[in-house]
Amino acid sequence: MSASSVVFAAVIAAELLLIASIVASIVRPAWRIWPPGARDWRFWWSWGLLKAALVGAIVLAWLDRGTFVFDHWGWKVAGVALFVVAEGLNEWAVRSVRRPASWGLEAELSTAGPYRWTRNPQYLLQSAMVVAVVLVSNSALTAIAGGVGIAALLLAPFAEEKWLEETYGEAYREYRRRTPRFLGRRREGRGGS
Repeated sequence: MSASSVVFAAVIAAELLLIASIVASIVRPAWRIWPPGARDWRFWWSWGLLKAALVGAIVLAWLDRGTFVFDHWGWKVAGVALFVVAEGLNEWAVRSVRRPASWGLEAELSTAGPYRWTRNPQYLLQSAMVVAVVLVSNSALTAIAGGVGIAALLLAPFAEEKWLEETYGEAYREYRRRTPRFLGRRREGRGGS
């Protein structure tokens, strides 16, 4: 078994465990794992899996580079540009809500910065960074693992929403009515999503 196969299996395992934790949090909010809300076992479990998947994906991108269809230098340039822009905007989003809230810990509800246009800018931007890594590495295995990782990123808000409503009450419900979950037109009046 090659090193890239072993790393790929580890990344997929971490991502599937993370997805299972998110789905459990959606289906059974009383068993919520994500968001943790506090620095307890749920915090370390979720962030441990995320870090394992992230570090593993970076190693995988290196080990499996050049095995996919994006072999023209233009894809690498596009990937680097996408990564730089997405990382810069992601850092803006993190600073807008502050790190504790970004880590799934209870903090003040913030609707500033990119959160004015989407309730989940970090998940969208991190998904763009995954695409950028696939373009730069040109790795087939990283593309597969990246797809699973993006699925986890796009599922996470569904686990967070009930907790956010319980934690922030009417302030969050009003924010949710005005602001799309991912992308869309901001509503000034009452609506829903």
